[in-house]
Amino acid sequence: MAAYLALGARLLAALVLYAFLGMAFFLLWQALFSQAAMLKKNKAPHLTLRLTTPNLSPQVISLEHPEILIGREADCALQPNDPSVSAHHARIFYRSGQWWAEDIGSTNGSQINETPLLTPAILVEGDVLQCGQTLIEILTPTEETYV
Repeated sequence: MAAYLALGARLLAALVLYAFLGMAFFLLWQALFSQAAMLKKNKAPHLTLRLTTPNLSPQVISLEHPEILIGREADCALQPNDPSVSAHHARIFYRSGQWWAEDIGSTNGSQINETPLLTPAILVEGDVLQCGQTLIEILTPTEETYV
């Protein structure tokens, strides 16, 4: 009889141990997928722009970086052929699920929809960012363009 009780206690202990390990793996798996979903949500979608510079035909550009510098320097992603654009004129960046624009101390300033850009501003479809004489129209990314 004592042998049956010892066997029962061992089986019960093994069952509790496997239940604990199963629950620990389940919670770990759930936390891993939750973290992956949060990281995916914070990734920047592709941004499509229509760049219009003086004396050139407009061109559509798709960018996938979370921060885009605009200026004439080599480290800028957008380098318009426009002498009124500063070396480092403005930047477009993705934060908190939205695209933003800010002037970064340019000589001639920047404008959004003909309003001076004095502080960072949220960009929406159809907004026109003006750097010098260059116009940058914001086009809405589609679901297929998300990274």
